[in-house]
Amino acid sequence: MARLTGLKAGETLWVSGAAKLGKSALLRVVAQQGTLLPGRSGRPFQTLAALVEGARFLPASSEGWLGLLRDHSGLLLLDDWELADPESRRVLLALAHSHAGPPLVISSRARSALGSHSGFHELSLRPLPQEVLGDALYAQTAGHPALLAAVQRSESLSEPVAALLSPLSPRARQLLICLCLHAEVGAADRQVVSAALQLSADDMTETLETLSRAGWLQEGQPVPLAALRSWLATQPVQEAEVLTLLVPHLKSERAFPLYLRAHDLSGSSDLPGFQEALQAHSRRLLDRGQDHRAEELLARHARGPAAQLLHARSLDGLGRYPDALKVLDALPSTPPLQALRGRVLFRLGEIAAARIAAQQALSGDLETRAQAYNLLGALALAAREYTQARSAFERAVGLFLLQGDELARLNALCSQAVAMTELGQDISAALHDISRLSERLEHPPTLLNIGWLLERQGDLPAALTLYGRAATLAEALRQSATAASAWNNVGVIHQKEGRSEAAAQAYQTAIGHAQQTGEIRTLAMVLGNLAELQDSLPLIEEALSLLQNAGQDDLAAYFEEQRQAFMARSGAL
Repeated sequence: MARLTGLKAGETLWVSGAAKLGKSALLRVVAQQGTLLPGRSGRPFQTLAALVEGARFLPASSEGWLGLLRDHSGLLLLDDWELADPESRRVLLALAHSHAGPPLVISSRARSALGSHSGFHELSLRPLPQEVLGDALYAQTAGHPALLAAVQRSESLSEPVAALLSPLSPRARQLLICLCLHAEVGAADRQVVSAALQLSADDMTETLETLSRAGWLQEGQPVPLAALRSWLATQPVQEAEVLTLLVPHLKSERAFPLYLRAHDLSGSSDLPGFQEALQAHSRRLLDRGQDHRAEELLARHARGPAAQLLHARSLDGLGRYPDALKVLDALPSTPPLQALRGRVLFRLGEIAAARIAAQQALSGDLETRAQAYNLLGALALAAREYTQARSAFERAVGLFLLQGDELARLNALCSQAVAMTELGQDISAALHDISRLSERLEHPPTLLNIGWLLERQGDLPAALTLYGRAATLAEALRQSATAASAWNNVGVIHQKEGRSEAAAQAYQTAIGHAQQTGEIRTLAMVLGNLAELQDSLPLIEEALSLLQNAGQDDLAAYFEEQRQAFMARSGAL
């Protein structure tokens, strides 16, 4: 107001700012000290006609109107340059360039059209700054006067936001949507956005300036305004269009949340780059042990062998072995597929088929060979072939080291230590590596492996603690197979230490989880342990039957020994 009311005769001030930033309100207040001309159009000189409203004779030419304006006394204000008729605008520009006449103020959404001649001034209105409003009010409104008024009246901000954005050009709205979406997965990168929208450098700079002057950008980033995101939710067609353009230009992992939104809007899982982003995101979930989240996503969106293989891996992690095998059997055979298929077959008790699959996987890359040797080690360990088991696990440990896969290396190292224990060999070096690698680890299968190793070393309290952590965490992550094994091992420790009731409860919990997986080996093992606890020959025979039918000869031999011992105790022999 000080700038507007301090003008001298012959001076012109151009007041610029985006829609709804208060230009008209400012001029209406100042108009008490001058004459306000609202911009109008429809016929020549309609805007200027308000100066002589009611007069019988009006100037018929630009020269006549220019002379009339030069003789005007007091401040002259034109509100909304864009709405004024072309003839009136030409006269006002001529008046300004003449530097003769009353002080002149022109408001406009655009920057000054007067040029850089001496005597011309520009006042650019912006949203009110955070230091003026305070943090809370600024967070609600981003300094927009229209939003401030709505907050003061306790009204919804949806309509005022829509009204503020409606004057933007389609290109500006598209760019703002793109920046908002990109900012949700990290700071918006102008190069990525310009490439996605195919904007030239000049177009990008001009449109960013428009959005910045309108108060929708702060240092090139969208204002953190919840009402802006609410408005975006009302633009599904534009959002889907922009997402389709943007996501192929983002890194696959970073783009995945936006791909999901694009899917929700378009119903398509086949957008360019979607499957790559899905695979990258799913691998990260699987590496973190979040198999259930990965499975939910892959079940809905997986297309093609690579994504389907990850789906099978997630099902394996959840202990849903028949489902995993069904997915794998529908895919073309590759070494990575055979490595996973062998593990699933082992879990289902198909030992011979699992060994064949593991041998076929050895022709794969380093990662696949590591997994194959790990499986061969598990097969040898189950068959009590401890020398072969140690050799296979040792190879797996070395290959996982080359891959930089610390978690897989740790699991293989635990299994190698078990084989060495059975061979009566010193495992102090292995224990040192296991202790170092397992610090702050919360991965249920690995906790289970370390607990198993501690149990073999005779440290039952420490083993019980790890088994309990593995069981609880596996349940939270919906890893039924790991939960079943962990609760079984909890029961074994309680049984060894004479806590029969706690052991029986743990075994019952383990059976509940094992029934969900279809894994005969674990189910029969738990059943046999419960039979031994309860001294029940029928249960031992049922466990033995399950194992023999599933080809689990190693455990079947153990429970046959238990059956013979029971019969000997009962006098049946």
